Amino acid sequence: MTDTRALIEVLHRTVTDVDAQMTEENRIGIRIAGRTQWIIRAVFLILIVASVINLYLIQDLARGMLSMTASMESMYDNFSRVSKDMRAITAAVVTMNERVRSLPPMREDLVLINRDMVGIGQDMRTMDGDMAGMDQHVANITNGVNEMAWRFDQLILTTQGMGHTVNQMSQPVRTLDPLGIMGR
Repeated sequence: MTDTRALIEVLHRTVTDVDAQMTEENRIGIRIAGRTQWIIRAVFLILIVASVINLYLIQDLARGMLSMTASMESMYDNFSRVSKDMRAITAAVVTMNERVRSLPPMREDLVLINRDMVGIGQDMRTMDGDMAGMDQHVANITNGVNEMAWRFDQLILTTQGMGHTVNQMSQPVRTLDPLGIMGR
């Protein structure tokens, strides 16, 4: 029995040692599992945050691309307008060039107009002289009318004086005929 007991004791120690070792390994495994679980959760959280950031950046990139496309369309429209305006400017320059070509005949017309203006200026100076002569004649007429008015005034004064003289001369007759039979 000693052998069996020794064997049981050896087995017991071996099982106890194995059990202790298994418990220690189990504790280490649980600790490793906890850390691994924490690392997996942290990595998973980092991946979620990175995914959200990537989704935001992709959405922002899409908005930027849409904005860039709209800007390019606007730029295309502006280039179309510039092209149309350039055609209008070209047409205006061609028209202006044709008008400039018509200036030499116009220059001859301007020379003729200048000659006519010189003639008109001479006629105006002649008219000024005629107007000065007319002013002189009007002044003479005005003086003549003033002199006639003065003479009429003198005639009226003379006529009034004669009426007064006739009145005075008829005074003796009136005193002789108080009833007015002889007339007045």
